[in-house]
Amino acid sequence: SKEMNLLALRVLRDQVELIRKRGNVIDWARLAADARRFGLDRPVFFSLRLLQSLVGDIVPASVVVKLAPKRMSFFENTFLRLTLAGVRRSELCTIAYLGGIPTAIGRLRYVSGLLFPPRAVLARAYGRAQVDIRAFDYFCRIGRGLRQVWRSAV
Repeated sequence: SKEMNLLALRVLRDQVELIRKRGNVIDWARLAADARRFGLDRPVFFSLRLLQSLVGDIVPASVVVKLAPKRMSFFENTFLRLTLAGVRRSELCTIAYLGGIPTAIGRLRYVSGLLFPPRAVLARAYGRAQVDIRAFDYFCRIGRGLRQVWRSAV
């Protein structure tokens, strides 16, 4: 949604400003250690790597290397490759999120929830009553999504 994109942009801007103003006093080794200790090393890695690609040498390369996962899933690799290539679409976050789901069943549940959200959610998105949402609406929604993917890939 537009609100989520704006929030993500604000967070990114805040990170850049914080590092620019306080980067000389940030204990990068402790940041990396704390991220690992709290199980946040993957999201912190992706955040810092994205900042590094957007703003340049604002983040020490040694920190990014230290936080880099030993193994990345197909989804995480795809997210990183597309993001670093300049693709800026909010849908890429879905790819990264899939990488964080440990099981195939969990990923399947997540994707099915995206494809077939609850009727109340779809009704709100379309500005209609729940009783007016039919199976055809879901298929049209999936078709529009596939066309968007096709157009962006071509």
